[in-house]
Amino acid sequence: MKLRIIGIPLALRVPLESTSYAQQIPKSRQERLMAVAKQLHITRKQAMQLLPILKAEEPKLQAIRSATSLSRMERLRRLRAVHEASDPQVKAILTPAQYKQLQVIRQKRGAQLMAEATKLGSRETEREMPRAA
Repeated sequence: MKLRIIGIPLALRVPLESTSYAQQIPKSRQERLMAVAKQLHITRKQAMQLLPILKAEEPKLQAIRSATSLSRMERLRRLRAVHEASDPQVKAILTPAQYKQLQVIRQKRGAQLMAEATKLGSRETEREMPRAA
């Protein structure tokens, strides 16, 4: 039986909206997850297998995001570590082509976030440095 590729509304949006998981994650993360699922052409079966993994990650991710004592760069490192910990499970669900594409998407997103963190870090440093007279 050939699995029919289902668009994002059926593959992830329905499971996300029909569970308490949707209420646990920020809307921006939901939107990114759905965009990634669409890019990867996630099937409904894959979406249902991925959902518990995403649900298990979310409390850890939220704790890291809300840890104000951590620098932005440290938060990014810890967020990446959470994703890397669940990576073997995700890899087992996705096809090799989907997994490869996911890696590319993650690298681009990581580079974007690191650039933003670096930019913000330099602005904060400039504000903290005393001005020359």
